[in-house]
Amino acid sequence: MGGIINTFNCIPYLKSESYVHNQSCYYVDWYSLSYLISSVLTFIFLHYLGWKKGYPTLSWILILVTGALFFIIGTKLLTFRSEQWTTLFRDGVFPHTGNKSAIGGLLFAILGIELSRSW
Repeated sequence: MGGIINTFNCIPYLKSESYVHNQSCYYVDWYSLSYLISSVLTFIFLHYLGWKKGYPTLSWILILVTGALFFIIGTKLLTFRSEQWTTLFRDGVFPHTGNKSAIGGLLFAILGIELSRSW
């Protein structure tokens, strides 16, 4: 169900934000689009800063990607309830949650960056 362009049933008050194509309504998911653009621009900016300071490119990209991955994982893990932790450890299944925690993302990103720097 993700993606930048999603389909849905036409709702009259949303027609200004959508366009009709082949009897289906499409709309641009502005949140996903802005999230993608901000992530790419941040990565480019941080890559430029690393290049300017003379960091080895491959190591710097690995640190950035590890930090981003740990951030995404951290935003989800800190929102789990006890029954979701039980499901994760007992069944080995990553439970679905719609919640996100910026603090969890920040803590895990710092952890990921420190881990990748130490290797």
